[in-house]
Amino acid sequence: MDENARVPVFVFPPTLTFYTKSRETHKRVLSLYNPYEVPIEFIVKSTAPTKYTVIDPEGSIAPHSIVDITVRHLCPNVGNSFVKDRFRVLMKDKITKKVLGKRDLRVELVDGYEEEQSTLGDSHRDLSYFNPKNVTDLPAENSQQAQPIPKQPSWLVAFIGLICICGLFFPTDVSSETVNTFLPAAKLSVSIKLILSFVLGMITMTVLRP
Repeated sequence: MDENARVPVFVFPPTLTFYTKSRETHKRVLSLYNPYEVPIEFIVKSTAPTKYTVIDPEGSIAPHSIVDITVRHLCPNVGNSFVKDRFRVLMKDKITKKVLGKRDLRVELVDGYEEEQSTLGDSHRDLSYFNPKNVTDLPAENSQQAQPIPKQPSWLVAFIGLICICGLFFPTDVSSETVNTFLPAAKLSVSIKLILSFVLGMITMTVLRP
């Protein structure tokens, strides 16, 4: 992977919300996804490190894998409510240690109760979109909910996804950072493959969404 490249950083959920009166929300799971073909390292930092505990804030992610880390709020009292903190996730090349990309997340404590499993329940379902082990379980669980989806958009999404998959099977052109040799050499640059991986990931979430 090019040392000077800035790649998208895939983090879910995009925001972390804690609730003072819902003890189960004082611990949240943050998922980091690596859709690329090389291993990457991550570092999670906070603007208020005394208010949060991040279990395993540093580590590595294998290609096409996901890592879940736990974030605990240490001071879930009313005095800290509605104070917006920020987490930053840095992705680095595992060999060169160069920063490849970053993602900032808003973190907030809300005074009150969480609305009837809305956020927490949806978060656990959405996390499964990034987990290859759980993909096969989704069709059986949500088969009845998926029936009303129109067929025409599904064919279009499947066609675009097929193009992305075919593109990822092309040889990678590591001799040049440009895409000028794309057609003559029948190779795809690293940048093009990163874009295809990103689009394919978005399509996967769209198709599997209940």
